[in-house]
Amino acid sequence: MTQQELYDELIKVRNAVKRKFISGGRMPAVCSDDALKLIAAVAPKRGEDLQCISGLGKTFVEKYGAYFMEPLDRFHKENAANAKITDDVRKTLKNLESRLVNINKRNRLLYMGKIYEKYAYDLHGRQMNALLEYITGKPSGKGFLLSEIDYANDSAAKKSKFKKLLTLEREVIKDIRESGQNDLYIGWPYLCGKMAGEDFNIRAPLALFPVTLERENESVYLLADGTRDILYNNNLILTQYKFSGSKKELPASVIEEVGENFIEELCAYYREAGIRFAAQLPKPAAFAEYTEETFPKFKSGEFRLENNAVLGKFSMYSSALQRDFKAIIEKDEINKLLDSLLENSGDIDYYSDERRNDGQGAENSFTERQINYINALNASQENAVFSLGGCDELVVQGPPGTGKSQTITSLIVDYVLKGHNVLMVSQKKAALDVIYSRLGALSKYALFVSDTKDKEFFYTQLYNLLYSAQKSDFDEQAYDDAVEVIDNNILELKEIADKLYKKNGLGTEMYRLYRENADNVFLGNYLLQSVGYENEIGGELFSVSYPALQGMRDKFKDELYLGRLKEYFDLLQSYPWLKKIKPLGRLELAEPLKLCAQLIAMKREYDAKFCLVRPFYKGDIIRKIKDIMELCFKKRQSVKEFFISPAHLMDGLMSFDRFTVIRALFDTLSAEEKLYITAVNNIADKTGVSMAEANRNVYDYIVLRHIDAFEASNKPVLSYIQNYDLIVDAVESNIEKKKKLTMEKLKQQLSSVYTKNIASSKRFGEMKRAVEGKRKQSVPKFIDRFAFELFRGVKIWLMTPEVVSESLPLDNGLFDLVVFDEASQLYVEKGVPAVQRAKKVVIAGDHKQLRPSSLGFGRLETDAEFDDDAEINAALEEESLLDLARFKYNEVLLNFHYRSKYEELIAFSNYAFYHGRLMISPNTEQPARPPIEVVRVKNGTWRDRRNEPEAKTVVTLLKSYLKTRTAEQSVGVITFNSAQKDAIMDAIDEECAKDRDFALRCSKEWNRKRNGEDIGLFVKNIENVQGDERDCIIFSLAYAKNEQGKVVRNFGWLNQRGGENRLNVAISRAKEKIYVVSSIASSELYVGDLQTEGPKIFKKYLEYAEAVSAGKKELAHQVLLSFTADAGEAAATDVSSDFSGAIRDALVKCGYEVEENVGIGGYSIDLAVKSQGRYVLGIECDARLYALSDSVRDRDVHRQEYLESRGWRLHRVWSTDWWHSPEKEIEKIQKIVGTLS
Repeated sequence: MTQQELYDELIKVRNAVKRKFISGGRMPAVCSDDALKLIAAVAPKRGEDLQCISGLGKTFVEKYGAYFMEPLDRFHKENAANAKITDDVRKTLKNLESRLVNINKRNRLLYMGKIYEKYAYDLHGRQMNALLEYITGKPSGKGFLLSEIDYANDSAAKKSKFKKLLTLEREVIKDIRESGQNDLYIGWPYLCGKMAGEDFNIRAPLALFPVTLERENESVYLLADGTRDILYNNNLILTQYKFSGSKKELPASVIEEVGENFIEELCAYYREAGIRFAAQLPKPAAFAEYTEETFPKFKSGEFRLENNAVLGKFSMYSSALQRDFKAIIEKDEINKLLDSLLENSGDIDYYSDERRNDGQGAENSFTERQINYINALNASQENAVFSLGGCDELVVQGPPGTGKSQTITSLIVDYVLKGHNVLMVSQKKAALDVIYSRLGALSKYALFVSDTKDKEFFYTQLYNLLYSAQKSDFDEQAYDDAVEVIDNNILELKEIADKLYKKNGLGTEMYRLYRENADNVFLGNYLLQSVGYENEIGGELFSVSYPALQGMRDKFKDELYLGRLKEYFDLLQSYPWLKKIKPLGRLELAEPLKLCAQLIAMKREYDAKFCLVRPFYKGDIIRKIKDIMELCFKKRQSVKEFFISPAHLMDGLMSFDRFTVIRALFDTLSAEEKLYITAVNNIADKTGVSMAEANRNVYDYIVLRHIDAFEASNKPVLSYIQNYDLIVDAVESNIEKKKKLTMEKLKQQLSSVYTKNIASSKRFGEMKRAVEGKRKQSVPKFIDRFAFELFRGVKIWLMTPEVVSESLPLDNGLFDLVVFDEASQLYVEKGVPAVQRAKKVVIAGDHKQLRPSSLGFGRLETDAEFDDDAEINAALEEESLLDLARFKYNEVLLNFHYRSKYEELIAFSNYAFYHGRLMISPNTEQPARPPIEVVRVKNGTWRDRRNEPEAKTVVTLLKSYLKTRTAEQSVGVITFNSAQKDAIMDAIDEECAKDRDFALRCSKEWNRKRNGEDIGLFVKNIENVQGDERDCIIFSLAYAKNEQGKVVRNFGWLNQRGGENRLNVAISRAKEKIYVVSSIASSELYVGDLQTEGPKIFKKYLEYAEAVSAGKKELAHQVLLSFTADAGEAAATDVSSDFSGAIRDALVKCGYEVEENVGIGGYSIDLAVKSQGRYVLGIECDARLYALSDSVRDRDVHRQEYLESRGWRLHRVWSTDWWHSPEKEIEKIQKIVGTLS
């Protein structure tokens, strides 16, 4: 149904309503035509939204709303691209839904048998009553002092208590930085018992009081968090509903006020859900530890209160996600995106490197007007933006440092400018932060919600949106001019490629004629030396293909072969009639030769006769000649020649046998070869040169004519080559202009959309009051209340998967585009609800990095008590949304690497994980110390999954780095496991207590931000570091000999299939430097007998790091090449080695230091001129560049822009210019180097 058809239907409804509600002979007005047009234009999905339309009100909705919603519902249903759920997909959906159900003993909101230090802290003690009064009353002041420590004098027990608080604080901070979720609450009071109808023990908090921890020197304070709501534990109610089969909606979880009758109110709330217990609170008690055997015995449905208070991490888990799944399954319809994603998904090998289509190689033809961006894009990023226009589902593979965030920003910008709305989804808050930051001034038009409990940030955004000055200075003409210049210049560059580097009528690329014929003999004095050639070389030879021409030239280089052919031409020149003789054998020639001897004798007698009597003898001679001709020739020939010289006839007949042999050689030639060798013979005879020289001259002359004809008909192309640098500069400068103008264009559009749908809304004043009021609604309630305005007036949304389900209606097509980032760490089930809300979907990530793990994410699959050690829980790693999507959707690869300043930092990942497909800039210079340094810890010991001496070495390194860094570089510490992470954090805390200067430096460093992005110091195990980058990374391997002096091969995750991806994450975070802190050498690791790749790749990395650290470049390169013989080398293959070799030789003669094929990544430089230890100029030969890429933008614009951004100055040498004058090209290079040195 079209919008016009909807309008027509609405008119029919209005007419019917008028007739239905006629009263006293008078029809009601109902609504105006303008109001109907607005209804058709905005097509509200809810009846209450009708009153938001100008001209309609509450009375209209109450009285007529239902009638008008009927055609609106049909309109939405007909325009929704829905499919019936198949049995296969329904089974998959139910399986995924079951993964969200956390009814087991890993869920701390249902069962806590004991206190785990990372997640909880028992508040029992002499302070407990005062603390409860603080959190249930109206807290004020600095906060509640929980603990303080004197490292020098306090007891071990007190230090242990303090350390437990610090451990919990670290985990909370980690979660906030990673996901934006603050799940720190005080759980009080506790309910203990057994669920009715199930053998499931419960020990869970009934109320959750939001708090924060604040550390001040060696004191830890607890503060009530007024920005979040006090909550009921709805996980208990969800479990009750699951076990009882209830289909009731979950009740509101917010506790509006804690009064004097709080316990009774708790009792009443849970009683409504079927959980009954006495409102009798016993005395405060310590949190007792229970096992399955020691847990108190309860009857089914029996519960009691316990006066325990626990400070801990209490995640709300996935009840909203479950609600969405339930609604999808009950509706029995899904959109086509979800259908294609989930169907036949059972037999996929998620670890396979196979891909459906990577979108690389072929040039995507698009005009500049077809893509929009506010950040600079390279060719692969442009490809991603453009590709989305041709499909509804796209996977963007973004290896480390390839600008995935920039690509996502441009996808959002491009789609919003085309009139659509976009939702970005990521499990990691850091990923959302980056996009929010990249939007710059546009971010005020976006809504960013990573935690629905964080009302303060949400309402601050709304305030800024409602009260910001809405102004834009977009210059449309300037935008159009910039776009036109870019498109025109790209066409000029494309014409160079088409004319010179694509096959033409000669069967080859024109540049080959220039490149392969630099020694053409006619170049010096073309007119003088080539005079007369056109008369001897047939026109047919100018239409011979270039490969065929080369073949003929090469064929006739053999002197013996050429000599025989020359003999053939010489015999023909002497005896042209030899070709007319019958095929005679030697015996058959005997009679004609005998007759020739007689003829010669007769002619001699004839010549001796007196002239007057000769006529009487002439007839005999002629008859003799005719007899010979009858025997030898196919047709009768003129007798005159043979009458004059019978000896000539005899000589020719005697040469016939030789002629027959070499004629057979000539006859094997093709028609073109015969023409060619004939021309060679003619030129040799005419100019007096040898056949070999004539062969070269004929070839060179034909090539010269081709080049001359090309240049005569392609003068604009030659002009483009001469102005190449200016053309590329014009493209780059206008791209820069367009970026800025696009920002203004988008600002204008977003401002216009905001003004039309929010600022001009009937409810604008109501929205402002809701934003400014003291008692603020929860985030989901506000979004629901003002959904009509928000979903039309806000075009960019950023959320976590849980927030999507908590806050947004489950409407198919709610968003024109949904973009997932870090999708390799997102469970399939967490992505499903957001995909259902999409018309198009982009799933971005890197399948060579971390996959999601159940550990610590609330997706739990066993009922056993758990050990939080990632090393022994490898089975919890599961397939991700990216894993599934890359087998179902089209895929593009981002392949320009930006993060690492030095190629050594990323080269290992490129070879080991990406098959050399990343484009990595060669170094322009080497740092004073290697980019990778191995720091050996001689006394390292592996004990309880940690290495204390190594942890202390890390702290020493960190102290030194923070003191000696020169430009406020950022730093992070990565470990293989959480135990080593804790050891390092403990060591940092201890050192901070001893060293005030170090404590101040760390305090300043922990929460550093730059342009809104987190660049603070971190200490993380690999599971939590994906998406982060720092200037310097300290990588603590921890593995060491155990107390018995043995290296135990317990590699944890690395031992699992795909476990090597964790190593890839760790070693690809650094921008400038990696310190690899290790207690073992690579030679101490024996992994040859292991089946999985992880330990083997780990050993190779250690070998590589040791080689780089020791300055052994060749050894490091050999390690890289051990992964594959040609990884990265294909890109470096020199298709013009003779060309670059000639340039190199000429420069070396001029005294320059020149290196060839510089770089070990996807981008190598043909030649680099070196001065004072650094490369001052990169020289690129045109031929290789055009062989590497078909894309004009990639080859001519983005490649140069990328390399120049990495410090290179580039100069391109053209085959055309080198052919005309190598000397001038060398002079150009000398001038450039002179200005740079």
